[in-house]
Amino acid sequence: MMNVNHKSSEKKGQERFYSESPGDPRKMVNAETEHALIGLYRNMVILLPDAKSRVIQFMASRRGEGTSTLIREFAKVAALKLGKTVLLVDADPNHSGHAEIFNVSRKPGWEETCKNGASVSESLCQVGETSLFVSCFSRNSDCPSVISEFTWIETFLGELRQKFDLILIDFPPPGSHAESLLLTHTLDGVVLVVETEKSRWQVLEKMKKRIANQGVNILGVILNKRRYPIPKFIYDRI
Repeated sequence: MMNVNHKSSEKKGQERFYSESPGDPRKMVNAETEHALIGLYRNMVILLPDAKSRVIQFMASRRGEGTSTLIREFAKVAALKLGKTVLLVDADPNHSGHAEIFNVSRKPGWEETCKNGASVSESLCQVGETSLFVSCFSRNSDCPSVISEFTWIETFLGELRQKFDLILIDFPPPGSHAESLLLTHTLDGVVLVVETEKSRWQVLEKMKKRIANQGVNILGVILNKRRYPIPKFIYDRI
């Protein structure tokens, strides 16, 4: 597992280490952050060497840890810097926003597409002329509470694996929705996002054990929002 250390600063005169670039997917984070995200991808390849397509879920122990921002920037780096075909899936309709941030029209979600008997391709939105696409599980705000009934999700993922190198799922934390862990059998791995100033390590350890009990690989841990400089990013296999 890889630790990627992030810092951010809110004090006047200090440079923010992490800055998102909304709207235009060509705008990237700074070189050091980009290097860390590329390192995270390489760690995925090392841990999943035989996978032609990888379905990865980003997860935090609670809201507000920067998961959506980080998965969005990771998707951009993978598509624009590494040349991968990437699908970013919004699995939390209560806090969705990837389509809006990339300024693309929201199409029907997977749930609506399934009910209409259409292909999952009908729910995909291409970001400009890039190899990055966005989609969502559902536009129904009750989606997370009935996720266990979506027996078609595995079928859809099988179809999407034929189209994308990376399928990145942004799901709400288990503390908000216990259903977050119901999809783990369909995943190749999980990346944990931790806000270092606020997260309790006991909570993180409990979440890691729950994921491990599902037989899912933890591919990396992103330590987000540090408030002091880190000389280098640390890549440790735990």
